[in-house]
Amino acid sequence: MQEALYRHPQVLEAAVVARPDPKWGETPCAFVTLKSGATVDASALIAWCRDHLAHYKVPKTVVFGALPKTSTGKIQKFALREQARALQPHQGSATHDTRAVMGQLVIDNLEVRFGDKALLTRVV
Repeated sequence: MQEALYRHPQVLEAAVVARPDPKWGETPCAFVTLKSGATVDASALIAWCRDHLAHYKVPKTVVFGALPKTSTGKIQKFALREQARALQPHQGSATHDTRAVMGQLVIDNLEVRFGDKALLTRVV
């Protein structure tokens, strides 16, 4: 899954971990660092993954921001798993939400939120 994200021309770094899901048990959650000046959004990355991965492997959640690393530069997936668990549960498979989580932007199911305030809702 990470390889598909790394092949995107605007992605600098990516890591995918499991996020708890009430319906499926777990779903893929992608943490992405974009290249300087990149403007891609979560919907575009999800569409990219749909073109390059099996449907069940496509991330349902995309979190933008710097990835935590060890002193040797290895991505700390255990920290990402903790962040994925800390995200609020999925509201349903037909809606996306956006939240600020520890200074990062989270896109999930096409409802745009900042904190507890809904800014935009789009039904797919």
